[in-house]
Amino acid sequence: GQITTLYLDLRDGTDFIEQWISQLFEVAIKVNEANQSNIPEVQINDKNYIPYKPQVSVIGFNSKKFDMNLLLKHLIKNKTKIQYMGSTTQAKQTVVSHQDYDFDLRFIDILSFIPPNNTLKQFVEKFGTKGIKLTKGIFPHGSFNYDNYKLVFGLTTPFTKDDFYDKLNNKNISDEDYEQFVNDFTSFQDRWEYLKHYNIRDVTCMINPINHLIQITWEEKVDMLGCISLAQIASQIKYKYCYDKFNINASYNIVNGFEQFEVTQYWWNNKVKGYINQDEFAKRDTANNVTEDDIDWI
Repeated sequence: GQITTLYLDLRDGTDFIEQWISQLFEVAIKVNEANQSNIPEVQINDKNYIPYKPQVSVIGFNSKKFDMNLLLKHLIKNKTKIQYMGSTTQAKQTVVSHQDYDFDLRFIDILSFIPPNNTLKQFVEKFGTKGIKLTKGIFPHGSFNYDNYKLVFGLTTPFTKDDFYDKLNNKNISDEDYEQFVNDFTSFQDRWEYLKHYNIRDVTCMINPINHLIQITWEEKVDMLGCISLAQIASQIKYKYCYDKFNINASYNIVNGFEQFEVTQYWWNNKVKGYINQDEFAKRDTANNVTEDDIDWI
């Protein structure tokens, strides 16, 4: 299918995040229409029935910690309502309702659906289709700040190798990686355009593994986007296998798993002897104890 990109940055105004959210709702109209076209129409004649409001998933990578907290203040507007699930530091999902749209946006993190401690590179190469590699590129994140970003990004020359030096980890990229960057940079008029290219690739590399995860869970008759965690997916698959051979129209004998206990004379005689022994050991009167002849009463 065709990939449509939606990209804004500070050149579009200081409110570029709000602009992005507004355009995101507009793009989601087509996604919602496509989703609804695959759902059969069912008439429910119940005056108390509340129609289900469809959701369009917005999927991030490692977004439930920092990114979602950054977005939240921009999502809270006069016409929106937020349903937040999770803690203050980790959002399991954030559902945004808008008065002007008949669907909700559901922000989720793909890391909720895979085992922990996976980097973006590992995610792409482990969960993508066979042979896919991460083609994210490189970018000198520490080479600019808020005061000089306009000057730095406005230059038409490539970043220097020193710009890629990572002060935190005290290391730099290899000569081979830098040469590859310089070759890539020749396709762009300035650093702004390279940044745009880098950011888009940072996201589009996730499409293949996400689609692959959706496909392999769907093969188990489970909708990944209908779940909120890997644990929920595993639970649904488990119950699917439990009921794999269940026939709703068949009659089944109720089996409780226990054998019926039968009171026999032999069992009762041993019980009587046991009662007598424990009473005699405790020096209690046994004149009124039950006897072997009391089995019918038992």
